[in-house]
Order: sequence, then C-alpha cells, then structure tokens
Amino acid sequence: MTEPEVVRLYKQTKSGTRSRELLEILPGGRAKAMLPEELGRVMKPNGSGNPLSKGSVRGAMRVVQRVTTKLTKRGSIGGNILQVDFSGYGEEGAGRYFIDEPARQALDEHLSQQTP
Repeated sequence: MTEPEVVRLYKQTKSGTRSRELLEILPGGRAKAMLPEELGRVMKPNGSGNPLSKGSVRGAMRVVQRVTTKLTKRGSIGGNILQVDFSGYGEEGAGRYFIDEPARQALDEHLSQQTP
C-alpha cells in the first residue's frame, strides 16, 4: 500500500517541532476547522506556560507549507494538505485551518502505530 501523502509530510517535519505538533492536532474536515488562536490553546504552552500566540501558530503553518512545497516539487505529494477556510474572515479576522478527513484518519492511524 502506498503511504498517504499526509504521512509523508509528517515524516518530513522534525520530531519535537511546532510544525509536527500542528499536524498532530489539526482537525479533520472544514466543519471542525480552527482559528490560529484556538490552535494555540490546544498546542503545548510556550516556555512561560502561556498558550501559543497566533503568530507562533502561523509560523508553524509556514513551515508546514514550505515542506509541502518542497515535497510537491519533488513529486512526493500532489499539493496542499493544510487547508484554510476564509468564509468567516470578515467576522473572525482570520482563516480557519484543517486537513481533510481522510488525511486526518490516515495520520491518526500512523500515529497510533508509533511506539512512545
């Protein structure tokens, strides 16, 4: 069986990084999409014990997007895995981020097979 693209992306991020943590927590599907501020509250707190800032979350997103671009150019994946819904931007002032449900399921399955 071919390895899912989201798993290839996950494996290209470094262990212990915010970008990998982001992939681990991104919700599956547009209906569950989250604002950067909401993701920051779910991610591990910063060194001071405070939730991550929107800027820190967006920084992790940029890394995921850079790795995605690299893998796409290489032909390892077909394109964007990190999805964004801007339909509420006018009211919320930010996009809501997610990965599609099959990608979420594939990554969850991969993560469940990892040894701690």
